[in-house]
Amino acid sequence: MTYSLNNFSTWLAVIMLVIFTTMVGLAFTYPTGARFMPLVVGLPGILLCVLQLVQDVLRARKSSVLDHFHPQPQAGTPENPEAEEQEFGAHTVRNEITMWVYLVSYISSILLFGFLISIPILVAIYLHLEAKAGRLVSIISGLACVTAVYFLFEYVLRFKLHTGFVTEQVIKSLGL
Repeated sequence: MTYSLNNFSTWLAVIMLVIFTTMVGLAFTYPTGARFMPLVVGLPGILLCVLQLVQDVLRARKSSVLDHFHPQPQAGTPENPEAEEQEFGAHTVRNEITMWVYLVSYISSILLFGFLISIPILVAIYLHLEAKAGRLVSIISGLACVTAVYFLFEYVLRFKLHTGFVTEQVIKSLGL
């Protein structure tokens, strides 16, 4: 299998590197307390993007350094490189559309109903439909996920989670 620098992984790493570098650069213009979060996310992101690009360059040059670090075949994948399917194509269209539907559903649900209502429902639906997890496991996982997000953002980082535009109006109309 030949490897070049013109592939999805390399371009994604370059785009992410630009995004993280811009984010970190802008963070230094913020006040001291506000620059913490962009730096916590951006600096490891930059490091990981650079590592990915170095790995891509070494792999493209067929460096002997990477001969010691090669992925083992996963269960169910062919060991014959010629038998591998293309990364994207007609066979992946249905999965791509499904993932876009999930992404749009997550974003719109969080905007409309907020994190605390949307996360457990959407995580449970995704796990049940896509991962074929049982209902109880899906529900418990959704509740665990929203609990972790709530404590991380509300208590540890002291950020207020978005309550949702519809949820906020319902709460106001009920007088709560």
